[in-house]
Amino acid sequence: MRYATRCAKIKLKPNSVERVREWAKTLNETRRDEALATLRDETVMVEAFFLDSTSEGDFLIAFMKAESFEKSRRAVEASTYDIDRYHQQFKKDTWESAKQVELLVDLDRITEAAKTRRGSVAAIAETVDMPTKEQTIMDNKRTMLRHFLAALAYRSQKAIRGAPAEFSSFTPGHEVRTPHELVRHMTSVLGYARTFFVGGRYWPEPLPSFGEEIERFHEMVQDLANHLASPAPLLDAMTPERLLQGPLSDAMTHAGQLALLRRLAGLPVPPENFILADVRPDRLGPDQADPVLPDDEWAEAPEGWVPPSRQ
Repeated sequence: MRYATRCAKIKLKPNSVERVREWAKTLNETRRDEALATLRDETVMVEAFFLDSTSEGDFLIAFMKAESFEKSRRAVEASTYDIDRYHQQFKKDTWESAKQVELLVDLDRITEAAKTRRGSVAAIAETVDMPTKEQTIMDNKRTMLRHFLAALAYRSQKAIRGAPAEFSSFTPGHEVRTPHELVRHMTSVLGYARTFFVGGRYWPEPLPSFGEEIERFHEMVQDLANHLASPAPLLDAMTPERLLQGPLSDAMTHAGQLALLRRLAGLPVPPENFILADVRPDRLGPDQADPVLPDDEWAEAPEGWVPPSRQ
């Protein structure tokens, strides 16, 4: 296969180099797996950036080889990866202008090396450090689990946001956990999931305030997401599917219980279209986004509720 080649010269905005180095470190280290996943979708085999600081300013030199840059363009437009939103924001913040440079010589041995060594896709993967199909599938599964955790963080905050202080100790009886106890249990469930990365056991002691429990819960969500984004293997024959059907689904069930307790306490949570909710894997803390499309009709609305369109 013959790969297309492009190179671009990007003029950076003044005082952008520190941000550019931070971006490069992010791609090379903390979010490398996400970046590689986008390259696979875009049919990109090689992508490299060079920094050139001159008397005329600072420039990035971008070099790429891909099966098809038209396929790359379509993949970028259809992308749902959070890392691509990060790229777009980075470009807005740091790029002043960009232009393609003229290609004079285009030689590579990617296809030749593959044919010579094994004549297979696996050889190409080895030549350019490209993950195997199995690794790609695993990366995609972990990306989906990270989005699930983002949805958990969003829905948990949806159930807690705006509740009065006394809600933390509300109980409908029958030995049902209070919201304070329930959030601690959710942290425990996610901590159990984390043990399949780090080993050992996890059993959190109760914290004195509801706010502290909420903060610890979101810290655990973030920590588990970090393990999912890392190359760390799962222990004890655990799989992404079992994590989902076990502790992660348990935690989401408990988020629903928090919403139910709000209704039983006479403090129901306003409905919204969750499909359009601003759920992002890079925002896992308590500071979640407001609803994008809250419902304008709510049959069970408490007295005094005003539809969003009239606010």
